[in-house]
Amino acid sequence: MTTSLEDNTYWTLVQVAIRSKHDFAGLAELYDLSVMQLVTLCSLEPNAEVPMNRVSCFLGCDASNVTGIVDRLVGRGLIIRTESREDRRVKVIHLTDKGVQLRRHAVSEIAAAQPESMSSLTNEEFKQFNYLLKKALLSKPKAG
Repeated sequence: MTTSLEDNTYWTLVQVAIRSKHDFAGLAELYDLSVMQLVTLCSLEPNAEVPMNRVSCFLGCDASNVTGIVDRLVGRGLIIRTESREDRRVKVIHLTDKGVQLRRHAVSEIAAAQPESMSSLTNEEFKQFNYLLKKALLSKPKAG
């Protein structure tokens, strides 16, 4: 068994993810949001309700963390939290008009961004990398 991580794909991906998170944190700062708040905001589609437990699964954190994230976004007037029409026990969130506008700007910034950690890739390599990452996301995460 080797102890070198030099050629380990997973380790390389972790390093790229850390660099990308740093780049994304700079974008979040532009909007006076935390990384997780901006990720939550961008993961919501305009005119769509999302159950909070789905947000928790997407972010990979427990419900109490999501509640704090949502509370801050509600406080900023970016999202609304209500009861589900189908099941009052389920809390759902959706974007306000202000949230839709901020999300539109943020998504535009994300789309235009070429993170420094990806700058050595050609356009074709970047497209292939994006394709492979999307393919990797299709696999089911382990239950934690």
